[in-house]
Amino acid sequence: MYWPVVRNSIFFALALFILVINICVCGAAPTGGEEAGSEMLAKVVEVSWEFREGEVVLTFSSPRPYPYLVWKTANPPRLVIDITSKPQATAAAAGFVGPYEERRTRDPLVHGIREGSIAEGGLRVVVDLVYAVPEWSVREWREWRETGDGRVGLQVIIPRRFVAGQEVGVGRAVRFGIQRRGENFGQVTVNYLAVHLADPEVRLELVLARDAIAGLETVSSMAVRHQALAAVNAGFFHYTGQPLGLVVNSGLPVSMSIYDRSAFVLMKDGSCDIYRAALKLYLITADGRRLALNGLNRQRGAGEAVAYNQAYGTATPAGRSIRELVIEGDRVVAIGTGGTPLVPGRWVIAFDSDRLPGGAASVGAPGRVEWELFLPEEQLTLPGKEVLLALGGGPRLVASGRVAVNAEEERFQADVAKGRAPRTALGLTATGHLLLVTINGRQTGLTEGMTLAEAAALLMELGATEALNLDGGGSTTMVVRDRVVNMPSADERPVASALLVFSTEF
Repeated sequence: MYWPVVRNSIFFALALFILVINICVCGAAPTGGEEAGSEMLAKVVEVSWEFREGEVVLTFSSPRPYPYLVWKTANPPRLVIDITSKPQATAAAAGFVGPYEERRTRDPLVHGIREGSIAEGGLRVVVDLVYAVPEWSVREWREWRETGDGRVGLQVIIPRRFVAGQEVGVGRAVRFGIQRRGENFGQVTVNYLAVHLADPEVRLELVLARDAIAGLETVSSMAVRHQALAAVNAGFFHYTGQPLGLVVNSGLPVSMSIYDRSAFVLMKDGSCDIYRAALKLYLITADGRRLALNGLNRQRGAGEAVAYNQAYGTATPAGRSIRELVIEGDRVVAIGTGGTPLVPGRWVIAFDSDRLPGGAASVGAPGRVEWELFLPEEQLTLPGKEVLLALGGGPRLVASGRVAVNAEEERFQADVAKGRAPRTALGLTATGHLLLVTINGRQTGLTEGMTLAEAAALLMELGATEALNLDGGGSTTMVVRDRVVNMPSADERPVASALLVFSTEF
C-alpha cells in the first residue's frame, strides 16, 4: 500500500492541531448570581504572569470566584481566558471593548499577552503564542490558596514541554514516526525510522554519491537510484564529496577513520554496536611481512603507501614517480605507473617509485590486502572479513543507556559540538531496532533544532541504549518512499553518502 508523505507540511496534518476553536474549560456560576455581570471585571480582577522553566503561569486574583472560560484558536495560535457572567457566549463574541493593554515578550513560546474588557463587563486575556500547544491546565478558584487579604486566585498553566505525534508502518519491519515537540527552548519537529534489523527481509546499505569516492548527490536521488524504501544522510564529508571518516559497505572498506571516532558497525552475523573504531589496512608481501598502509582511496602524499579499490572510481590517480602493485586475490598481477583501471576484486597499492617493498615487486609474486577494525576502548580487533558495514560519525551521544556526549574527546569543532542545529542521529535499542532520527532546525518559531545533549536525551526517550551523531546542519535529510519527509533548513543539500533501508512492502 502506498503511503504518501507531503514535504514540509506533514506535521500540520496531526489531528490534535487542526481544530480552529476548541472550548475546553468552563468555571462554575459565581456566588451572587447575576451580580457579577454588572461589575467591570477588568477593574476587579488583577492579572499577572510568570515565565518559568517548564511552563507559563497566568494568575487571576479577585475578591471572590467568577465564571471563566478557557479556549484556543489554531490559526493564529492563541489561548484565551474570559472571566464573565456569560462564559458560554464569549468564544463567538467580538473582541475587546475599547482600549486594551498589550505586552510583547521575547519568550520562545509567547509572543505577547493582551488584556482588556469584553461585552457585559467581562475580562479577556489573550495569550498570543508562537506555536500551538495541545493542552493546558487550570488550578480552580476554590483549590488555589487564599491570600492574606481574603482574595482568591485562579491559575492557568501553559506547558512548555509536550510531545504530539504519530507512527505508521511504511514497510515490513520498518515504522516511520513524526513528532511535534514543545521544549523549554521552543518548538522542534522530529522524524524517525524504527527498523527491526533481525527481520530477514530488512537490509541496510551505505552508498556513495554517484557510486564514487568524490562527488555529491542528494539523499532522495540516491534512494531512488537504488530503489530503497527509506534513507538518511550519513557521514561527514569534504566539499569535494570525499568522506571524512570510516566507511565500509558490503564488506568493502571505502574510507579510513579520523581520530578513531565513533562508528556504527554491523557484522556479517547480524550483530551490531557502536564503537570508537580505527580501520587498519595492510599489504601482506611474498616474504610474509605485514606492511601498514597510510591511506585508502585518497590522494597520496610523499613517502606514503595508499590503497585504492573500486570505490575510488574508474582508475587510480596518474602522476610522476608513482609505482603501483596491482593485486587480485592473493597475487600481484601487474606493476603500474598510475592511472590503473579499478574493477571489482582488484586492489592497487601506490608507492613512491623507490619504496616498493622487497618480495612484492614482481608480477606473479604472492601478495594480498588485509584489513581490520581496531577498537581502542575495548582493546579488541574485528577481522575485516567479518564486517559487513561500518559508518563513522560522532560524537557519541548515548552509551549503556546514559547520555555520553564526547565531542571534545573525539576532537570535533564548535560547528558540530556547540549550539542548537539540525541533527541526524543513529540509535540502537534493547529490542533490536535501529533508530534513524532527523531533528529539524534553524527555522525560528517552527523548529529550532537541538544541542548534542538534547539530541542524546531524545534518542534515549525513543528507546536507544546506544546512539551516535551523524552529519547534520543543512545535510540533515530523511527520505521515505521517494519523498523527503523532514524539513531541511534549506533546499535539499547534495551530500557524499547515505544510509539506505531496504524492506519488502506490506
